[in-house]
Amino acid sequence: MKMRNVFVAASVFTAVSLFAPAVESPVTAFGMPEYFASCGTALQENCVELLEYTPQGGETTEIADPTTMSNSDHIYVGAFVQDTSGCPQCFPMLSFNILSATNGSSGSGTNEGVPSGSYRLVLRVNTFDPTVLLSFGPVIDYTATKDEQNHWTIDVTMSTTVFGGPSNDQIVNCSGRTWGTECDNAGQATKNYVGGSLVTITMGVDPESMRGMYVATNAVGFSWPQIDVTNRTISATVVGPHRLPSDFGDCAEQGLETDGGRCVTPARYIAYLPFKAIGTMLNNMPEDVVKAYFSEDAMTAEAYGRKWGDFDVEVDSNGVKVDFNI
Repeated sequence: MKMRNVFVAASVFTAVSLFAPAVESPVTAFGMPEYFASCGTALQENCVELLEYTPQGGETTEIADPTTMSNSDHIYVGAFVQDTSGCPQCFPMLSFNILSATNGSSGSGTNEGVPSGSYRLVLRVNTFDPTVLLSFGPVIDYTATKDEQNHWTIDVTMSTTVFGGPSNDQIVNCSGRTWGTECDNAGQATKNYVGGSLVTITMGVDPESMRGMYVATNAVGFSWPQIDVTNRTISATVVGPHRLPSDFGDCAEQGLETDGGRCVTPARYIAYLPFKAIGTMLNNMPEDVVKAYFSEDAMTAEAYGRKWGDFDVEVDSNGVKVDFNI
């Protein structure tokens, strides 16, 4: 049996955006603090346990006091609960951004971001259910574990990515459910960005079957992978600006293509789907049967109705990772 249409990319926005504002109250509706502090004790919850940085080819360094922003070139993490009160279809979301105090965005143009490389983040999220991970940067490793008190800890390692999105002036028209041609040029960008969100999913599926699933993308908007039982397809919708801001820098030096005098956004959509999750979505198909379907030779992909040959498939004992290489 062949799985076709592994991912279908389209220029229509059909998913929640990660640009929802943080809540303003000190304690959120989920009983969590608005912003996480560094963990001070072994029993403390809702806190950042660890932040490590590894440059390419270099040694790993632990970031001391990782939630404190200083006036020096200090890497820190901001973790906060998203306010989804104005979005009835949105799930509870706990977001995190790794930032540098000297490289913040002004809302337009290009900023450098954090030093390039990979970052490992360990968050204690108490009873917040991290059903699915959304990551802006490629995921190197990810686990979500629960102790005897039902307290969750997530351990994720991600690498930096180029992110281009709407400027402050574009946000109304270029994030949400509309995406016109005026949005094809990013109004702001970060050369080295890393961050993501944990999402609680409780409706329509067993959260345990979804555990370990992640989507890694630098798109402004995207959908969850959708499984069509009848046609045996997995599809997703992705949208983002085609060109980066004019001040992004030397495109060739950064390994980027050009179009219309601007650097082209290096788009990304990678999904890791546990076999249990796929089986649940395929009318509770047995896990061993699902495993037998997945190999690069057994799948084809389409984009905009055309066959897409440049995609990568990695299968491990628990699930399958597909990189659409868009």
